[in-house]
Parts: sequence; C-alpha cells; structure tokens
Amino acid sequence: FHYLPQALAGRNGPLIQRLINNRARAYTSLELAPAYECDIMFPTDFYALRNAFRSVFNTRNNTKNRVAQKHRDGDVLRSPFFLREHVDCEQTRTLSGYNPLLEEFFNTSVFLAPIICPARKGTQPADAFVKN
Repeated sequence: FHYLPQALAGRNGPLIQRLINNRARAYTSLELAPAYECDIMFPTDFYALRNAFRSVFNTRNNTKNRVAQKHRDGDVLRSPFFLREHVDCEQTRTLSGYNPLLEEFFNTSVFLAPIICPARKGTQPADAFVKN
C-alpha cells in the first residue's frame, strides 16, 4: 500500500484497525486500540524505496530482457498500470465483468527492479522478471 485511508498523522503513519462484525474500525491512536486485537499496517514510500535502490545498486547493466531493460533503474507503477501492462486483465474479471484487481486496489503500487546478483566467471548477468 502506498496510501492507507484513516492512517495516523505523520509521514507514513500507520493504520490501526480491527474487524468488528465484518466491518473495519480504525483507531485514532495506539492507546485507544485494544491490545492484541488490531492490525497495524504501515504504507510504503515506494519512491523512497526506488531512490534507495538506485543509490545502492549499479543497475545500468546490459540485459536482453525487455522488461528488465525498461525498469533497470527501478520503477514504481500504480497497481492498475502494472496489471494492464503485464497481466491479461480479461483473465482476472469475475463473471459479472467486475475486476477487483483493477477496481479495488487503488491504493497499491508495485516496485520493479532487475535481479541484482554477481555474475560468475563465464556467465551473463541474470535476466529479471520474465523468461525470454
């Protein structure tokens, strides 16, 4: 999740909630939430993750894989864009035509990056994401 509605204030503040009669109830502070009965979720700052990846790894390698080449420096895509580009969305629809992957998870993102591993002598850098 890159965004959590009803999260506590602050950068990447957590969402504290529990289910009561199949409905989510969010709490405005940790002190008000009943101990051991709540889920605590933190949003992910995908752009900070991407920037950290770029600063730690030298991602400018030569790869034949077109998906890895496109995202070789790390990339952040909102889930619907990722799904439309990499998934057959017709296969994820329900019989009524509703597509929960495209219509429900509006607050999720995907971080894409190539697999980084040292090449052994006589081998090529690892291809990432999909097989050719």
